[in-house]
Amino acid sequence: MQKLVGEWEELNRKAASDPDLAKAHRDGHCHEAVMWYVHHLPHGMKDVLSSKISLPLLSAMQHEAKHVTHGSEVHASYQEKVSCASCHSFTYPAITV
Repeated sequence: MQKLVGEWEELNRKAASDPDLAKAHRDGHCHEAVMWYVHHLPHGMKDVLSSKISLPLLSAMQHEAKHVTHGSEVHASYQEKVSCASCHSFTYPAITV
């Protein structure tokens, strides 16, 4: 757990260097929080938490990589966290002939 907290703190610092990176980083955290709640908490714990917490809304925006200092690191973390949206968004790839 301490390793994860350290990684978050480092990414928070890097994302703070640019407003667009900060937005992508925030949106990644929202996706991550929802994923943990939906896929990793037992139903009994969800029942306990449902009246105590609010889950964040998920942004429909897909952030593009930004070529600034720390951009690739923050974007890689964001991409990892929003990968579930590929299947859960009902957005399908364009059909090519």
